[in-house]
Amino acid sequence: MARLETQINQIYLTDPANKKTSLILYEEQISPSAQLFILAELWDIRKKTEETDLKKISEIILESFRANKRLAAEALFESSLAQINQNLADLAHSGRKSWVGKFSAVLCLKSGDNIFAANDGACACFLHRKGELVEILPAEKRGDHPFKTFINFTQGRLAPSDNLIINTSNIFDYVSIEHFSEILNRQTPEQASVEISKILQDSLNESQAFCAFLLSFTKPQAAGAPAQPETKPEPIYAPLPEDLPPSEANARFGKLSFSRPAWLAKPKIRLGRIAALQKLQWSYFQNLSRPAKFFFISFSIFLILFLANLTNYLVNRHYKTVQMRIENQITLVNQDLTEAQSAIIYKNNDEALNAMNRAQKDFETLLGMDEVAAKKLEPRLENVKTQINKISRIENAQVIATLKRNPVSLGKAPTAFLLAGEDSNSLSQYSGSALKEYFLLNSLKNNVTGIAFMPGVGVVVSSGNLVSKINQDMQQFETIVSVDQGQLSAIRAGAGGLYVLDLAGRQVLRLTLNKTKIQSTKAASIENGDIRDIGADKDLYILSADRLTKISGGASTNIPLPNLTDGISNANKLFVGANLYILEANKKRVVVISKTGSLLNQIYFPNARDLRDLYIDEAARSMYLLDGDKLEKITF
Repeated sequence: MARLETQINQIYLTDPANKKTSLILYEEQISPSAQLFILAELWDIRKKTEETDLKKISEIILESFRANKRLAAEALFESSLAQINQNLADLAHSGRKSWVGKFSAVLCLKSGDNIFAANDGACACFLHRKGELVEILPAEKRGDHPFKTFINFTQGRLAPSDNLIINTSNIFDYVSIEHFSEILNRQTPEQASVEISKILQDSLNESQAFCAFLLSFTKPQAAGAPAQPETKPEPIYAPLPEDLPPSEANARFGKLSFSRPAWLAKPKIRLGRIAALQKLQWSYFQNLSRPAKFFFISFSIFLILFLANLTNYLVNRHYKTVQMRIENQITLVNQDLTEAQSAIIYKNNDEALNAMNRAQKDFETLLGMDEVAAKKLEPRLENVKTQINKISRIENAQVIATLKRNPVSLGKAPTAFLLAGEDSNSLSQYSGSALKEYFLLNSLKNNVTGIAFMPGVGVVVSSGNLVSKINQDMQQFETIVSVDQGQLSAIRAGAGGLYVLDLAGRQVLRLTLNKTKIQSTKAASIENGDIRDIGADKDLYILSADRLTKISGGASTNIPLPNLTDGISNANKLFVGANLYILEANKKRVVVISKTGSLLNQIYFPNARDLRDLYIDEAARSMYLLDGDKLEKITF
């Protein structure tokens, strides 16, 4: 198959007043068979010295490809990307890292009929084939880790008449993908680049700049072959009748005529019998004597009045019966609520809850009988329910910080809160006045499942089968414990060290610091079940969806959860202090119980969006909640 020729068209639009964005469009024949295309953007330039960063990055990219140009196409592309990522990391570590988080680029290598592409940040690559525009390399958020600059790449085989569009993603903020595709379908790439440039020209300003490659791939024409004249394609649709001249429209559709169907004919109706009925007279009444007529009329009136009174009596009797049943039901609900309140006074919570359950059922029966009467009792019912279940509601908790990177775990260091998302590159700490993100040079393979502080060691996280600490001097993760075939799902601080939940091994490990060495010992075995979290003081507590277990001195004891109107059935997180605090996110509440299982309080957060974790400062009577991207505080 003959090698495809490349026709290059460009879009490059910048405002002379725009000094915050720098763009590069560059093409070079790396080898006789390999052609390189570079589109790069540096955004949010704040200092003049930063303007040279994009030039330095471009030199790194070109030097890497030139150094590997003798390799085969696929090896050339992969080796160059690896070398570029390493050189960009070295550039950041040497002190020139103002470009991190601002750089976007697409690198495209064409070799014969094969195409190789990689991108980083807000740049994308599209393939236009057979009238369809397909995104083959989507734009992403601008990366902030120099080791992971070009990690997204793709490759494929080109066909004749394909078009490849390499562009900054902001182009599609002003020209829709559908409109872009429609322009390519009806025009050549050269004409399309001119028309799209005209559309984008009106959107140029001090903060917007646009650039793109429109690459067209065609078969080379044979030597001496005459160029085929371009013919306008015939329409593939049938013309509408209004587009045709009158004579042709009549010829196509003919003369229309309508005739009445047989079933629409007027029906023939014979009225003989109905006329006979009209002549029927009430001869019986006319043949009665005058006294008989009087008696007949009087009896008829009596019968009508009797039936009316009987109906009224039956209706009133039914109404009184219904009202009596409603009154009895109201009395029954009030009696249940009174019994529940009496049980509260004598601190018999179980009896109070049983009476409350009876009251709830009787109230639902009343609601089906008389909604108005039930609504009058509803405030008292809710009041008694709140007293029994010790409910308090916090409509609007105090937001003390708006967080980044979607944290899912909350921990506490001596002077700051520790926050962790599932990605190991999304760790941060909040000290009360500022949010600081950890910038680490390596990352963990598995999702982070917990974060905590260990005295003498520092901040540690659990991920996969590893417990790793953050070496802030070296700015990297360091493994301190590896659990063979483990699946670590939680890490909590306790009086005896750190406790780690290993779901795969059905065990809880205790980590302690012996001089400079960290020792890992088995603290407890756990039964099969849906284990959600752990907590510890001098004892160990294991939380499942609807059960709480205490392990002390190797002995396991079930702590009975309080008997609530809406029982605990889907617990998520546990915090252990002088009392036990159980977060049930789907019901938007925190249940506070004693260590013997007695209910102390229920705190509902009706306006919470996504409760994920909690921390309690009992000395200050403060509760901290991780609610989506907000860190909130209440005093209880």
